[in-house]
Amino acid sequence: MARIRRWLALLAAVLVAATLLAGCAPTPSLSIGAVVRNAGALNGTTVVVSGRVRTGGSIFGVGAYQLDDGTGRIWVATRSGAPRPRRTATVVGIVRRMLKVGNLQVLTLSEVSRS
Repeated sequence: MARIRRWLALLAAVLVAATLLAGCAPTPSLSIGAVVRNAGALNGTTVVVSGRVRTGGSIFGVGAYQLDDGTGRIWVATRSGAPRPRRTATVVGIVRRMLKVGNLQVLTLSEVSRS
């Protein structure tokens, strides 16, 4: 009986550890071009992109800005105010493909955090 309890405790510990490690999986860092090319597969997932701010604006802390890394450009929606143009930013965000008609697609990144 004690052996079964020890075995069950060990099994529970392994399952808890596996669950915690699965939750700590790193967010993939991708080029903006890769995000744009694979928008359908990445829709709703969290990614990390880096680039230079080209343009943007905000009002009352809510806004959007365009990020360019040389492989592509993407609009980032933010609730923390848009950074100034020509600044470099690394953004953790959720890919949102709003619309796709033929080769045309409307794609944004909903900012989760920025550094």
